[in-house]
Amino acid sequence: MPRFYFHTDGLEDTDGLGLKSVQVAKCEAMKLAALIVCDEVSDIWENTEWTVTVSDETHLTVFDLRVMGMDAPASAALKNRA
Repeated sequence: MPRFYFHTDGLEDTDGLGLKSVQVAKCEAMKLAALIVCDEVSDIWENTEWTVTVSDETHLTVFDLRVMGMDAPASAALKNRA
């Protein structure tokens, strides 16, 4: 079973996960991104992009998942109501 490593900005995954396919690794990357967005919501919505880079056992990048949050102009009006 192939092993995939999920690196985020500033954090290197040294354990990895044995997964059936690249498709399954993509799903795991989305799950990881969702957890990070929920845990670090204030940092994500600062118009900065961050990346989950997934590599294989030979350290070749298989794919990148890039995440960027951006508030729409209407969100300022909602903040003023709170």
